[in-house]
Amino acid sequence: MIYFAISAFIPVLLLGLSSYLQSSHFVQAQFGRYGEHAVEQMRILMDERFQQMNLVAASVIAYLADPQTAPLTGQDPVSYAELEREREIGQVLNMLNHSFPSIISTNIITQSGKIYGSNLLQYENLIKSDWWQSMNTLTKRRYWSSFHDIDYYNPYSISPGTAISLVIPLDEKYNVPADSWLLVDVRAEPILEIFRSFEEDTGASLTITDAFDRIVYQTGSGRVPQDDDIVWTTQLKTTGWKIRANLPYAVFNRSSSVILQNTAFFAALSFILSLLAAIVFASLVSRRLKRLNQSMRDFGLGRMDTKIEVSAADEIGQLEKRFNTMSEQIHMLIQDIERKEQAKKEAELSALQYQINPHLLFNTLNSIQWKARLAGDRDVPRMLYHLTAMLQNNLNITEPLVTIRKELETIEHFLEIQRSRFGAVFTCETKIEEDLEDGLIPRMSLQPLFENIFFHAFTDGAGRIQLEIARDGKDWVRLELVDDGAGFPAALWSGDGRLPSGAQEGRQGGTQEGGHDQHVARRGGLGLANVAGRFKLHFGESCEFQLHSEPGRGSKVTIRWPLRKEDGHGQADQRPDRG
Repeated sequence: MIYFAISAFIPVLLLGLSSYLQSSHFVQAQFGRYGEHAVEQMRILMDERFQQMNLVAASVIAYLADPQTAPLTGQDPVSYAELEREREIGQVLNMLNHSFPSIISTNIITQSGKIYGSNLLQYENLIKSDWWQSMNTLTKRRYWSSFHDIDYYNPYSISPGTAISLVIPLDEKYNVPADSWLLVDVRAEPILEIFRSFEEDTGASLTITDAFDRIVYQTGSGRVPQDDDIVWTTQLKTTGWKIRANLPYAVFNRSSSVILQNTAFFAALSFILSLLAAIVFASLVSRRLKRLNQSMRDFGLGRMDTKIEVSAADEIGQLEKRFNTMSEQIHMLIQDIERKEQAKKEAELSALQYQINPHLLFNTLNSIQWKARLAGDRDVPRMLYHLTAMLQNNLNITEPLVTIRKELETIEHFLEIQRSRFGAVFTCETKIEEDLEDGLIPRMSLQPLFENIFFHAFTDGAGRIQLEIARDGKDWVRLELVDDGAGFPAALWSGDGRLPSGAQEGRQGGTQEGGHDQHVARRGGLGLANVAGRFKLHFGESCEFQLHSEPGRGSKVTIRWPLRKEDGHGQADQRPDRG
């Protein structure tokens, strides 16, 4: 599939790369020429506006310098001749204002504040403006202002906006008072609109500086020029202003990037389509084999009911049919093994519980108890009462599991019997967590352990017993039964519910008075093995059963099993065994 996809992908990739290299070179060249042309057009437009201002200013100066022109006083007229002179200069300036549409106003401003030209110009606002103040500090020569707001005209007659101004100092030789100025204002909105269009179309940033290296205009983003920028520059002929356009290389290369992205997209699309075609072709051949392989994998993970629908009679169909036959036979075999194992466990459990006939035993004990009462004996009835209660609890075969509370009640009856036998020569301390009293335990699992203590560990029933039942983690119960009796070598106990062969031989071959081996064999024999076996039958092989003992230092039995509790109907909560 990969070979098929690559074979279809490589020609498309080579064609795309070739197209990208040629088209990107052409687009970049075209874009570069466009930028140069756009900057040059801006220069021509600005030079044209400034030349118009120069022509207006030259016309005014020529008129003022004419010897036939009467001088201006810079004060309000006090005679008819002065009034006529003021009207005459006003008409000349007004005529020049209408010579070009972009001209806002042409005015002669005297030091006294007298203005010849437009009566809409406000002298106080003019001399306070920032651009006028900067002009006075820089030069007394011809001055071209930066772009500034028109905030010194009557706003009701001349709409606010942006302007560029030409200021020329005048003196007495021009028939005006000393320190006068000629002011020509022209609207700058058309120029600014061209700047903004250029910035939007190209993504470049503009910077225009005047003859004093002051920034006249700068793109609002305030972008810092980078070394890899594409730069277009030019200089105005009328004012000497410099125009610099900085275009980020990423923007300049954007068209080429788009071409590259499209080339990569279509190349990838071609590869994907060819790969899909290869996959479809391969699936037609291998789909049935994959299904057979997946079915075998599912069966191996334990899904015994896995079947395959036989779709044909060819070789693969024969394999599918044989797989179905094999899985069915294995499934039946596993079910048969499970049934046999369950029957075996039930038989072993029944063998443990059916060791005596409870009915005959209870009837006999009740008869003995009543005869003892009739004879006036008080100890025998009390012992028989505890023995009967203990046997009733232990021999109820309908409930293989009981609560820990009920099992402890049975042990209490057993201890009362021992007190009747030996007297108050032993102590038994029981400690259990309250929430574990409802936990389940195999019936008659503690009595064999206590019997071992009294019959094989204690001498004449004298000694100390400690029983503690507590949680071991979240879902486990741990039982510890400790005595201070005779003890025996721990090596004689295997710890898995069975005695080692040597210990069992000692139990079978010892005498009634036999030595330590016979004593150990009896204590670790059938009772302990049955207890361990019953725990594992009910709670699984994960149960732990340990016996630690040393001669003369007592013994400790430890049992650990999963926590189960009785449900609301008195039945065991059958949780799965937790390893």
